[in-house]
Amino acid sequence: MKANGIPSSRRSSILPIVLLVLYAVFLVTFYDLVVIPLALDLSYIGFLMIGAGAVISWFAIPKAWRRTFSLLTLLILLLCYGVNSIYSDSLAWRFVEFPVMFAILGWIASRYAKIRWTYTLTLLVSVAVLLALIPLGSMPFYSKFGIAAKSDQLDARPLFPLYPLVNKGNAIYSLGDLPKTDEQDTLQEDEQQLEQVKKGSNASSTLRDWFSRLFGKKPVDPNAVAARIKKQLENVDVLQFTPDTGYKKEPATQAEVASLPFSSLGLAGFPYYSSSWSVENGVVKQHFTPVDDPKQVLTSFFDPLSITVAMDERAARSVKESRNNWNDRFGLHTNVEIPGATIIGQGKFLPGTGTQLVIEGANELKLVDASHPDGPALATWKGTWVEPLTSDLIIADIDGDGLDELLINTTPAKILKLKPDHTWETLWQSGLAKEKDSFRFEFVSHDPNLKKPVIIANDPSLIRDVNTRYLTAYTYDNGQLNRVWRMYKENIVFPHPISADLWVTQLYGTQQFFVLKSLPYPVVPVLVGLYGLLVLAGYGYQWVQRGKGRHA
Repeated sequence: MKANGIPSSRRSSILPIVLLVLYAVFLVTFYDLVVIPLALDLSYIGFLMIGAGAVISWFAIPKAWRRTFSLLTLLILLLCYGVNSIYSDSLAWRFVEFPVMFAILGWIASRYAKIRWTYTLTLLVSVAVLLALIPLGSMPFYSKFGIAAKSDQLDARPLFPLYPLVNKGNAIYSLGDLPKTDEQDTLQEDEQQLEQVKKGSNASSTLRDWFSRLFGKKPVDPNAVAARIKKQLENVDVLQFTPDTGYKKEPATQAEVASLPFSSLGLAGFPYYSSSWSVENGVVKQHFTPVDDPKQVLTSFFDPLSITVAMDERAARSVKESRNNWNDRFGLHTNVEIPGATIIGQGKFLPGTGTQLVIEGANELKLVDASHPDGPALATWKGTWVEPLTSDLIIADIDGDGLDELLINTTPAKILKLKPDHTWETLWQSGLAKEKDSFRFEFVSHDPNLKKPVIIANDPSLIRDVNTRYLTAYTYDNGQLNRVWRMYKENIVFPHPISADLWVTQLYGTQQFFVLKSLPYPVVPVLVGLYGLLVLAGYGYQWVQRGKGRHA
């Protein structure tokens, strides 16, 4: 019999393939976005919940299918992590590893679970396509965002673990290198050789030099390589990325860089380097110069009585030199000069029409009238040796009363509100346990669906005693931060919005940034709902079958 021109036998052979593909996609996403986060956030409680879910799922499967279905689930997860591992290797190795993995897992599946080789091949192809479209490392983003764009590598030979990331409108600015001559490859090769020299012992270095001479190659000269790397510090491009070009590398012009705040690029090497800028053939370049001789910096760590003073003095010179160089190049005065202090923000903390400046002094924050910055302090918050203050803070109205609060990334992090008597009240602070010290405020946004400010933070796990942080959204209400969502992707730095539904962020230690687009649907609740429906369907099917057996 035919329906829609397709023989019933063919339809019956296609249906299992379709169901296998759908189940593989569901299982991989459910495991990565629901199961793993339970363990990451709730520790042993999460494992208990996972165990309970596994037991419920086991009994939801009809008894005759339990063994096969359980082994099928295990097979999909093994394929997932196997494919993910293979994708990290070169293309040549993949041609070897894919057939080997298929042969091993296919034999195990057919031998112990009676799963056909064609089904194993179907699962392998399905998982490979899924992870090619959404790599396993990027999948946590999809709990809240889609990846709208991924930049090229910023720098072929990065100077620092991360570069600043700032935007003006839809344009994104950072540091790195533009395509250059063959000297770039030579410099990168020499840098790798220098790293080998650092890692190798004297004996291995001597042996390497002997082989180099034997094959007509010059031995590595660490001094020459170090000189080349020093030259690299003086040759960093200021890059621009725009959606019009698909976020490809472009040089930033002097006018574009001048429109940015000094802090966006000026503190890239802080506190050990000062920055200066030049324009070569229309390309703005940033140059890094050590504030002190590296040997002097190293020896300062052996004097515990003066190390704090030395660090403060070095940091102050780094900022001052970089700011002066910024003003000299771009002809701008970025801030009102206040002796012995730095302006770090402006907001409205008091009723009335005026605004106030937040300035940082010697381990203290002062609030002054914006129209009279040299006047007396309206309020002061002092740090201690145990809890020193920082200029890393956010000014925003989080309680909706029309007045701003300070969200300070001290240890522990705090939210401060100015009281009518001009003293500060601590509305909230992060956990006092050592593993909670890593809580960090990132920015405050406005979600039209929630109709209240949303605090975006990097926050450690709820129960686990580790300081790994995950991007989390909160709302403030009566002294509490209430979680809205959490994305279980670690090492996220510099997250900030560039439009109503677009964010940009970078991963620590990588030389790329991601443009994230908010998804219009709740992915995790949908996955949990599908899981619930599958479980109910399993129990419902068994109940119906038992009813048929009783009435047979």
